[in-house]
Amino acid sequence: MSQFIPLKDLKKGSEIIVNNINSLVETATLLHRQGRYLHSATFSVLAMEEMAKLELVSKHCIAGKDLPLVEWNQLTGRGSAHKRKLVKHIMNGIKSTNKAPPGITMDQIVELIADYYQRVKLRVFYVNWERGSGTWQWLAQIYSEKEQEEVSERFLRSARAGQERLCKA
Repeated sequence: MSQFIPLKDLKKGSEIIVNNINSLVETATLLHRQGRYLHSATFSVLAMEEMAKLELVSKHCIAGKDLPLVEWNQLTGRGSAHKRKLVKHIMNGIKSTNKAPPGITMDQIVELIADYYQRVKLRVFYVNWERGSGTWQWLAQIYSEKEQEEVSERFLRSARAGQERLCKA
């Protein structure tokens, strides 16, 4: 069994990932137009996670090298893989600013943003029982429609910026 994704397969993989990103952003846009703001935001997050995969695959395509499965699995494996993908995508998207407020590092800012994106995604797709408060928790019940729209617009802007940067070659 190979320990690499062969270079010859990376080009096809990048095409598939680009198609998925475009589909996810298009779905997020449609949901936003229909007023389904939080679901729109979560599809934007899914697109951003895919963008991290595309960045990794593209890096190896450009270098003309096979992609080690160890490296692929570090990004996509179990556990905190979703957050790792978000962190990678956010870091690549904000490299140009590279300025953090005093007392906090860029890495800490990126971690906070990725945590927030991940929490929103989970709290939109899943309804959970909160033992401490003894209530059902679902973001659609917590955020006003205006707040939902603002979250959707912010996430969609971020997803579109990444899509423009990565998929419009």
